[in-house]
Amino acid sequence: MSQMKSSLALQVLLNAAFTYSSIYFILMFLIFLYKATTLTYPVYIKVIEGLLIIEILPLEILKFSWARRGNLTETWAYLSLSMLLNILMGLICLYFMFFQAFVVALELYLTIIQSCFAIILLILHLITIILFVK
Repeated sequence: MSQMKSSLALQVLLNAAFTYSSIYFILMFLIFLYKATTLTYPVYIKVIEGLLIIEILPLEILKFSWARRGNLTETWAYLSLSMLLNILMGLICLYFMFFQAFVVALELYLTIIQSCFAIILLILHLITIILFVK
């Protein structure tokens, strides 16, 4: 009889993080629309920031899909791919926190929370991958 190795903590955090990521995407998009219409800065920066925000949704959907599939089927490859997407999301959060042209306070707080989810998920991914490989 085989022992189940999937992580309940990872699964619960994935569900919570997915809900927050959905809210994060909607609020970031609305904040971007506000900034693009009221603040004056170069068009190419607006385009880059808009593309980064639009990139968040498919990135997060794919990340959570692979993480869920990897955790439930106890496959370390899916978790590894999800972990790479998680690192990419962390880099996007770094851009939104430190390198943006204009940062709204609400946007900063939302991004800090998203970064915390990314860090905790990264740690749980590593722990779960180690359990699967054993």
